[in-house]
Amino acid sequence: MACTQAELEQQSSQTTSPGHYAPSD
Repeated sequence: MACTQAELEQQSSQTTSPGHYAPSD
């Protein structure tokens, strides 16, 4: 699960973030 605004922005921007975290996290 995203815990910071930055992670939420990345998840909203790109569902398949390269190596950072899975969209189904």
